[in-house]
Amino acid sequence: MKMGSSFSFQNVADTREGQIYKIVNYLKESGVFVYGYDPLLSEDEVRIDGLEFLSDPEEMKGRFDGVILAVPHEEFRAMEPERMLGLMEENPVLVDVKGVFRDEIDPKKICYKKP
Repeated sequence: MKMGSSFSFQNVADTREGQIYKIVNYLKESGVFVYGYDPLLSEDEVRIDGLEFLSDPEEMKGRFDGVILAVPHEEFRAMEPERMLGLMEENPVLVDVKGVFRDEIDPKKICYKKP
C-alpha cells in the first residue's frame, strides 16, 4: 500500500511532480498489486495511475505485505509505529521516503528503509 499520493510536501493536495509514481509503476510492472491512500485526495485522484483506492487503510488491516510512506501528511506523522505495523502481514516492510519513523521503528520487528 502506498500512503500519500499528493505532491512531495506534506499536507498539500496536489499530485503534480509526484516522483513516487516511478516506484509505483515499477512495482506494478513487477506484478505487485498496489493500493493507494491519501487523506487529501479524492478517489479519482488516487486512481489516476491505476492504484486501487482505499478510503481507510484500517479496512484491510493486517493484509499488506508492505507500506510505502511517500508523503508525511500530518495524519501519518501522528500514527504510532505499532499502528503502522498493524497494517501489514508477517515480515512487514516499511519504505519511509521522508524518514518519518526513523527514530521510532524497532528494526527487529520490521524491514525498515529510510533515506
